[in-house]
Amino acid sequence: MITKRDKKILLIPVVLIIAAAAWFARPVSIHTLMKDRSPDCIGFSVWSESHFPDQRDITFTLGTPEADALMERLESIRFHRSPLEPLLRAISWPFGRSWEIDPEKDYRFYCIMYNENGETIQQMEFWISDWSYGPACRLPLYVFNGQEKGRELGAWLWEMAQETEANP
Repeated sequence: MITKRDKKILLIPVVLIIAAAAWFARPVSIHTLMKDRSPDCIGFSVWSESHFPDQRDITFTLGTPEADALMERLESIRFHRSPLEPLLRAISWPFGRSWEIDPEKDYRFYCIMYNENGETIQQMEFWISDWSYGPACRLPLYVFNGQEKGRELGAWLWEMAQETEANP
């Protein structure tokens, strides 16, 4: 027979797991995702749905005005990680995509942040409304108004890459 004392003892791990999950899913900045390591370069490949399959590539070297503007944009986004991340990492869970595409507004971009030795610090991907990060960009992120924020960043990256191509 389970006593009140036994129930309390069993409740402690459940409360701890819930508290840990809530802490892990809290909003975090790009710096937390990079584990507070600072990249020297950030490379992007960006696709506009209206120009698909055309791809534009751009690399930002930290300390330049363009990179500072990029970091300001990334720092303004708050990411929520999944508390199921350890499980998702173990099974490489492919999360589902459900959205409506507006070819004039939607983008896809892939980002890799790395140091001067070429060591990858973090990878991130956005497509229509889905954000992901980590090895092979398989770990889901949730962003409030994620599609709008991705559209804004995608449009800005597309224009920056176009300017860079025009002025090598």
